[in-house]
Amino acid sequence: MKRALEWGIPLTIAVLFGWLILPRGPQFARLPVGSTTLGPWVYTNLQGQAIRSSDFTNQVVLINYWATFCPPCKAEIPAFNAIYEKYHSRGLEIIGIATDPEGAELVAPFSKRYEIKYPVVLYDAPPLPPIGGGIPLPTTLITDRNGKVVARYVGALSEEELEKALAPLLAAEAKP
Repeated sequence: MKRALEWGIPLTIAVLFGWLILPRGPQFARLPVGSTTLGPWVYTNLQGQAIRSSDFTNQVVLINYWATFCPPCKAEIPAFNAIYEKYHSRGLEIIGIATDPEGAELVAPFSKRYEIKYPVVLYDAPPLPPIGGGIPLPTTLITDRNGKVVARYVGALSEEELEKALAPLLAAEAKP
């Protein structure tokens, strides 16, 4: 018990100190993507319906891998909602891919409580995106109107960064 106190108190102080000095707000890294396109994919939405990549032809698509237990994932929901409402009519689609193993039983009430306005689907073992290895949360991919991955982020995104990434893509037309 004495040994636990000897280590527990300094460890607790170090964790609290680290929490206090960490910068606040969205923190992310934009990673290189190369010249990748996403292959065809199918996910199931919270109502049990299939959502396919082919449903979003000629649209700019933002795909966000997230989970209910992920604080940065929760932090970026308001930015995604704002961007979705602002640009959906101009050809933007946002797909939130929930990776929670509990599925719709957990994700549906969470989505309602957080008032997620964009489609949410369940990660039910389709192929991983072309980012290699596992998926750190949150991870966001953005494709242009031709389905080419043009941006890949790890970490919580701000509305400002989303605007910067999406504006030129929404202004461009799809190439035949």
